[in-house]
Formats: sequence, C-alpha cells, structure tokens
Amino acid sequence: GAHFALSLGLAAHPGVTLKCIVDFFGPTVAPPLQGRFEQMPPLQIHHGSADTTVFPRDSEALIAQLKKAGKREGKDFVFQPYPGQTHRFDAAALATARAATVAFIDSRL
Repeated sequence: GAHFALSLGLAAHPGVTLKCIVDFFGPTVAPPLQGRFEQMPPLQIHHGSADTTVFPRDSEALIAQLKKAGKREGKDFVFQPYPGQTHRFDAAALATARAATVAFIDSRL
C-alpha cells in the first residue's frame, strides 16, 4: 500500500490533487520509486529501526531523494522513527503512530 501511495505522489493523475501522504514502512528500493520527487505532497514517514521486512534503509533512501529534490524535513516531510520496533509496532508505538498520523492529516485537510 505505501509503495503505491508514494508512487501516486510522484506521478499524480491529471485532475488529482493529493493533500498529503502517510507512509508506514513503505518499500522504496525494490521496486524502486520512480517519478518527480519535487512534486511529492506533504509526507509523513513512519519506520521501525528493527524492521527486517522492509529495512529502514528504504525510508532513508526516500528521505535522500526528497532532499535531493529540494524537499525540507519538518516542512515538506516528517520522519518518525520508532527505535527497536519491527514491521509490527507494539501497542505504545502504534498509539504514538496513530496520534501522529491523525494530527498530520488534520493539519493538511
């Protein structure tokens, strides 16, 4: 799901305006994301540091591409790391992620 959403952000269909995207540990390296990173709408990225299903380097690669395209962390995108979390967040991390997601979406709609 996250790879698809990110792909839409890089190549939105005519007439479609994306207000924001929330990415939970989306794969970005294999398959690689392609498109115009400068047109990515506001983005929130969540990733556990101990994820072995989709490694954290996927989010790191996404962040590098965003910065290369002139996007600024804190303004155009937000990275929310979760130390020690895997591809399945524990209850506390999940509660934090849910609250952050709701606040992010509410601030963009």
